[in-house]
Amino acid sequence: MKQTEHYSNNQGVHIHSIQSGSSQNRFHPLLYLPGALGTAEQFRAEMDALYPRQCLSVSLRGRGKSDTPKVGYTFFDHVSDIAAVVNEQKPAPFCLMAYSMSVPYAIQYAIENEEKLVALILCDYPARYPAISPVWANQLLINGTFSQTEKRAITGIQRESAEVELWSRLDQLKLPVYILHGGMDAALLKQDAIELYKEKLENVTFIPFPHSGHELWQPDYNMFIHSIKSILEQHDHVLFTDTELNHLKQYRDSLNLPYNHPVAIEDADQFIAAGNTASIYKQGSFIIKRFDESLPASEATREATKQIEVALTGLRVPAVHEITERDGKQAIIMDYVDGRTLGDSMLDDLSTVSSYLRQSIEIQRKIHSKTALIESMTDKLISQLNQAPDLTTNQRVLLIEQMHEIAYEPRLCHGDFHLFNIIHSGEQSTIIDWVDASMGDPRADVCRSYLLYQNVSARFAEHYLALYCEGSGTPKSVILQWEPIIAGARLAEGISNNEKERLLQIVHRFTD
Repeated sequence: MKQTEHYSNNQGVHIHSIQSGSSQNRFHPLLYLPGALGTAEQFRAEMDALYPRQCLSVSLRGRGKSDTPKVGYTFFDHVSDIAAVVNEQKPAPFCLMAYSMSVPYAIQYAIENEEKLVALILCDYPARYPAISPVWANQLLINGTFSQTEKRAITGIQRESAEVELWSRLDQLKLPVYILHGGMDAALLKQDAIELYKEKLENVTFIPFPHSGHELWQPDYNMFIHSIKSILEQHDHVLFTDTELNHLKQYRDSLNLPYNHPVAIEDADQFIAAGNTASIYKQGSFIIKRFDESLPASEATREATKQIEVALTGLRVPAVHEITERDGKQAIIMDYVDGRTLGDSMLDDLSTVSSYLRQSIEIQRKIHSKTALIESMTDKLISQLNQAPDLTTNQRVLLIEQMHEIAYEPRLCHGDFHLFNIIHSGEQSTIIDWVDASMGDPRADVCRSYLLYQNVSARFAEHYLALYCEGSGTPKSVILQWEPIIAGARLAEGISNNEKERLLQIVHRFTD
């Protein structure tokens, strides 16, 4: 199977990795960290066995083809190597597997980045990084044949080592953890450490290899591969916990989309749903959106004009036929679009999560390729920031200043883009709900979608963002520069207390 080599820059230290398989499938990627002095090449056979799953095997600093700096071998330097590879290679939510002395590195990375992970696989080592004795380095150098750079790495690892105890931090991990351990005397994970893992971890599964020592793939390689495959396959369809899945369905229901409530075509003014600001009716092949009296008298005209302008770009949107009044209330009459939302189709089969997200991202990028004669995103966000009751004057000033410092070419942005605002019918996709559309920075639009998805599942939001960055070539950092601004602006909307608290934390991280 084809395997490619990559180098990730970690502040001047180049970290070598080998990649196989494809991200264009439903399988969660696997990132592997070999043992103490192990190299990426040592996992080649396993990568072939796991094909077509995307796998990345990493040589940490001083190993294999990675750089060997003169200094910089602390525990946290090694953890930063993992982050460098992940940040550059951008795997979708992935499984992290570590063997032997790399286990503590993996645990620390997982504690800091749990939202990026699906599961953690730890092979035969305790949750403790040792202060390595000089005797260890001397024995290696006496008994082995090493190049000068390899000798420098060995002495550096020993010289800069210091004990890091991670047992007390394991309770921070909520994701599934799998402990693979040998049953023979040569195993490094002893029974007392197994009991500690059992006590400290909330969601842990133990997989023993009774006839193995520390090298778990010996004597039964097939058992080793089968165990890894079984673990990974349990999570290939799981981007949501049961609680998050319920939240997603509740969010879908709260949208009161007319397309979730099919009614007979012959019914006249058939009530379908009511939202915060409007009620939806169906009459024949039309939708009637009747606005509440509390809204400005221009609301229907404002929303309909946006939708008409967007239609002129060539994007598929429900055609607007009339701005009128019904029962003394302003209303819009537009086409009823027969079909299902991408979100509903995804909920039917969770193995399609990545596929539907990619479809939605293609549509979002197509939106961003257009321009339209509608309101400015900058003006819209300034208005929202000034109306947000939970922001201080200083926070408003800082956020508006930050916004003015971001350079961009204005493009069409949806403003409320998610899977439930795309209606799929046959080979066609129709984009609905353009009330929040504006001309602005597409990266801000993506950040808005990211924050909306965060309300449902942090892992799902990270998966969306990773796929967008992968497909567009946009660095995550330039999208997240908008995060405090979009978070602050959303505080002006009718949101839950839980969401308000989360958004305020984002704002405070930037302004405090």
